[in-house]
Amino acid sequence: MIKLIVTDMDGTFLNSKNDYNRKRFLSLYQQMKNKGIRFAIASGNQYYQLKSFFEDIQDELTYVAENGAWIIDRGREIYSASLPKDHVKLVLKYLEHFTDIQLVVCGKKNAYILKGNPKFYDETHIYYPRLVEVDSFDGIERKDHILKLNFFCPPKKTKTYCQLIQENVGNMVTAISSGHGCVDLIIPGFHKGHALNYLCYFFHISLDECLCFGDGGNDIEMLKLAKYSYAMENASSNVKKAAKYIAGHHDHDAVNDVIEYYLNQGE
Repeated sequence: MIKLIVTDMDGTFLNSKNDYNRKRFLSLYQQMKNKGIRFAIASGNQYYQLKSFFEDIQDELTYVAENGAWIIDRGREIYSASLPKDHVKLVLKYLEHFTDIQLVVCGKKNAYILKGNPKFYDETHIYYPRLVEVDSFDGIERKDHILKLNFFCPPKKTKTYCQLIQENVGNMVTAISSGHGCVDLIIPGFHKGHALNYLCYFFHISLDECLCFGDGGNDIEMLKLAKYSYAMENASSNVKKAAKYIAGHHDHDAVNDVIEYYLNQGE
């Protein structure tokens, strides 16, 4: 029996227009509530952005934000992990070697970027509604609890940069790509899979009672753990290998299709 449904957002639950079939989902959500099934969002994005998609029910849901570093259930924090201050300083210093990246420092209070790039601000603000421009990242670790670092690079350089980071500062951060040149630097071991394990512990359920969806490299650990795991049709091949099943395309409301199947047909 399914007791917890967890979905990634971009490229999975959300379509190419950054939206979803709200009327249909609300109907399915009511069925989930009636059956005692919890619904959770697991994303690399900011908590404040994630909950904005769900309007009147936003404080009824569970959010795994910043790729697992911060978990909020029904409006209250149930888990958080932050990068040690000295690690933040050292990793930021190392990232200065990469001159063609756009960096975001992701904290609990706000996300931070450097001043002077209005276009990057506009693009980043979509995913980080609480976004602050700063003159420098020096001392940023004293202003906020830093949950992760994020950067955008030329897509063809993603693999190389991830490898370099693992080789040089991999004891402090793990580099994972969600695709399209977007890389998250997370606390080693604190990924979506870790968050799923924690939710099972917190809700007193098993991984065999979890239904999960994803499309990117940051979903792999979660998809490997859940008994009912679906990679999207538009997912990369390594993500599809990690999942037990393949869902349809994110532009075709595939997550809701699968949820409806389990609600109406059972396992």
